[in-house]
Amino acid sequence: MHKPTARWYVGTATYVGLIAALTWQWSGRSGGGFSLAEAATFVLLLPAMLVLIPVTYVVLAGVWAVSGGSVDQGIVPPVVIVSYVVWFALLALTNAVLLTAAVRVLHTRRSSRPRDGLATS
Repeated sequence: MHKPTARWYVGTATYVGLIAALTWQWSGRSGGGFSLAEAATFVLLLPAMLVLIPVTYVVLAGVWAVSGGSVDQGIVPPVVIVSYVVWFALLALTNAVLLTAAVRVLHTRRSSRPRDGLATS
């Protein structure tokens, strides 16, 4: 098993930080429609977002219910904002880990396949 490199940690931290910053930017707004920051967040979170959208809905709806906040009041409670940021940062980390695993599997398959045209003795 390969250990992650410093480059992987820096790249992953940058990706997760970007998702957290984008989420922080749009999650505190009430109303106003769908923003470019929201669109960027969701696109950057593919494919984990597609697979975990039902879980995301249940978790974040639960946070809203427990917080007592309401969009109708025009105030997004801080616990909701932090929950969104943490949840989407975890999705970003999930994406990074799954992408790394997929690349390693593909790399292993390619390196174990015999090359055409090479004589084996």
